[in-house]
Amino acid sequence: MSRGTNDRTAAETSCGGPAPPAVHWRIAVLGKASPNFPTVQRLPGALVPPPQPVSRSAESRGTAADEIVRVAVLGSTGSIGRSTLDVIAASPGRFVPHLLAARRSVGPLLEQARRFRPAWVVIVDPDAAATVDATSLPPGTRLAVGDEALDELVADPAIDRVVAAIVGAAGLRSTWAAVAAGRTVALANKETLVMAGPLVMRLAERTGATIIPVDSEHAAIHQALCS
Repeated sequence: MSRGTNDRTAAETSCGGPAPPAVHWRIAVLGKASPNFPTVQRLPGALVPPPQPVSRSAESRGTAADEIVRVAVLGSTGSIGRSTLDVIAASPGRFVPHLLAARRSVGPLLEQARRFRPAWVVIVDPDAAATVDATSLPPGTRLAVGDEALDELVADPAIDRVVAAIVGAAGLRSTWAAVAAGRTVALANKETLVMAGPLVMRLAERTGATIIPVDSEHAAIHQALCS
């Protein structure tokens, strides 16, 4: 079998059929909730080791709350992050932004927090976080600071989907943590695969994570392979 045939077969397997039209792609990416995974525990010498999957309890299945997809938007103040929140806002009852994260864009992040009222906002840059007045957060929204906090929170079993849209090399660490936790990751950060593609894909294979490209060029290639 030729390399091209192998590549197409793999793509068809991951796609599960024809790709949706581009205009519906971001909504399709968020999809249905995946099984929960336990909190990641960091070990010496490893960024985030892969956890073992656990099943949801029988009592939690089939409830209305269980049908709502809880989304973590990493890089929520950038263009992809804002587009993701537009989709969420246009889909009431389907998606809830559980976590919003930005590196240092404090003002826009707080505006998003007041609008969407996530459980968590994460500011990666401690100096930027130091400027935040706790009273500026809406009731029920908590603030976490730093890379390690973001690593822990993307592995939270409450999160069903992770949109990885932190720009550049800075996005690798949190994307790795999400893949290690077995999440479905809507990947808008090309640098993650440029820098560590084989490592990330092997990790996804071990943990059962699904990686779906959502940024322009690689999303177009993925859709072409799935058509």
